[in-house]
Amino acid sequence: RSTLFPYTTLFRSNFNAELFETFFSGYLTTFDLLGVIRNLRLPTLSITGDADGMVDVQYIRQALKENPLIESRELKGAGHFPFIEQPTEFNSAVLEFLTSHGQSGSHAKRTNSSQN
Repeated sequence: RSTLFPYTTLFRSNFNAELFETFFSGYLTTFDLLGVIRNLRLPTLSITGDADGMVDVQYIRQALKENPLIESRELKGAGHFPFIEQPTEFNSAVLEFLTSHGQSGSHAKRTNSSQN
């Protein structure tokens, strides 16, 4: 069983945790998240779980302070996959963010239909 990816129960039997760990271990050690965060120029929503077993939550909290355009929602009790573990709370956070930035679902539908 992989120590990097403990959520194998979320996937069907064809999930290979060892392959995942091998494939991503090099990528995860070289990826510059701070560089990406600093260069974001649009309002961005970060949704994390406070019980994430893959990423150190303290690192995420610190990294998000690098850009004032990033809004953060931390879901209590959620792990690395809050969209699976707490879909209602996750969807509420996304809708709240989109609505606060003028992009509700009804607005998107009107925009798309007016372009046709």
